[in-house]
Amino acid sequence: MKRGVLFVGLVLFGALLAGCASADKSNTYQGIIEANRDCQTDADCVAVNRTCCRCDGKVAVNRRAAAALRAKWVAECTSAPCLQVMCFTDLDVSCQNNRCVGKLAGN
Repeated sequence: MKRGVLFVGLVLFGALLAGCASADKSNTYQGIIEANRDCQTDADCVAVNRTCCRCDGKVAVNRRAAAALRAKWVAECTSAPCLQVMCFTDLDVSCQNNRCVGKLAGN
């Protein structure tokens, strides 16, 4: 009997962990970035904040996602703590192999 209860408990615990691991991340700031890096030309790409810390650099995304990311950033990230030492320059963005990419400006 105890083994049966233990087995059921382990199965339920495993199902809970699997559910957490597969939670939908498409509406998170990072999820929107990862889902919107496709492009056809350099003009499709723009630089946005990489994370909630505005000093954590930039990442290249498809232009169509920029407005949604800015709104998400304002809603979720305005009070993120950052250190000035984390800041670095903007990105030069381009489309390479149908994916928006960026490199530090001036490099």
